[in-house]
Amino acid sequence: MNITKETLDGFNVVQRNDPTPLHPKARALLRSLNSSKPGDYGVLVPKSKYHLDVRVSSSSAARAAKIMSKLLHTFEKHRWKFKIGRRAHRYARYPSMKVTVSGEEIGFYLKEQMKRVQHVLTTKEEAEKQKRGYFWAPKWDYHSTGILYLQLEDCYDAPKQSWKDGKKHRLEEYLAGFCDGLESASRAIKQARSERIKQERLWQAERERQVELKRIQDLEVLRRQNLLNDSKRWHEARQLREYVAAVETMSENCPTNQGVSNWVHWALDFADEIDPLASNVKSNQSKQD
Repeated sequence: MNITKETLDGFNVVQRNDPTPLHPKARALLRSLNSSKPGDYGVLVPKSKYHLDVRVSSSSAARAAKIMSKLLHTFEKHRWKFKIGRRAHRYARYPSMKVTVSGEEIGFYLKEQMKRVQHVLTTKEEAEKQKRGYFWAPKWDYHSTGILYLQLEDCYDAPKQSWKDGKKHRLEEYLAGFCDGLESASRAIKQARSERIKQERLWQAERERQVELKRIQDLEVLRRQNLLNDSKRWHEARQLREYVAAVETMSENCPTNQGVSNWVHWALDFADEIDPLASNVKSNQSKQD
């Protein structure tokens, strides 16, 4: 779906006689803003928990409500699901706004750019400071500039992230471009997800290859160690047999020959037990039996 300026024609938010009524959510936002006070950064902080995420000064409240109204009407016309939710991070005073475009949820907010200037003590603050010797005052003051911008939130794959008042054109003229940007962001999110899945499959295949390579390497180390152990046991068994033969030769004329004979049988059985070649022969014989 390609939203052009014709999609948004007939709506000029700066016209007082605009025939398009404010969207109910925008109307509720305007009421809330009109009854709110500025926060630490000069923007109004509505008291209601589930208002639209609009961060503007009192002088831009009406204009911001009209911009949001047009966007909400456009969302409904194209059946884009819009929702307001709670957020968990540092901007907890503002809810989250998300619109679902082609199955992808995209967060955004409307904000006014504030001008920060160093705070100058008022006459009252100066007198209070002279009286007490110490007086706390804010380091900065924030003043309205009237410059509004729409910002996509946590949508780093989108080709364009923000739309802002310019020197020649106001934000109202970029609403069609913003809606186009939402569709581009949706496509970018899908593409990025597809690439992440593809990359994850490659990583998984590489992890499996590394696991298999490690298994083969460990098996080779084990085989070599077994080979060395078998060789060592074979040499030990051969030395034992040579020793047993020498003992047997020396004890031929011994009066306790029967005891030596028993020891010889025991010693040779032990030699066969540690001899890997003898063990393999016995194992094969038992299988044949």
